[in-house]
Amino acid sequence: LPQLGYPEVEPIVLDEVHIALGGGPDGYRAQFRDVAARGVSSLRVTGLRTRINDDEVQIQLALSIPKIRAAAKYRSSGKLILVQASGAGDYWGEY
Repeated sequence: LPQLGYPEVEPIVLDEVHIALGGGPDGYRAQFRDVAARGVSSLRVTGLRTRINDDEVQIQLALSIPKIRAAAKYRSSGKLILVQASGAGDYWGEY
């Protein structure tokens, strides 16, 4: 809330995100750089569980985010299902 002196929370920016599906030399790998995601600020907490011990506090949250839009640069390679897939370039997605 910039009106109250809090900085903007969107877009959420991540330097890198790595995804690996399957193992071995044929596993599919994707790297996303300069990820900018919007929509995260509309999240709702749908569940909360806590566990408190003498030396530890554990908090488990369940979140719901109605829609996330993301843009990034990507590079990928490997076998996806049964097809060799590789590429690089601009990425965008809406979930």
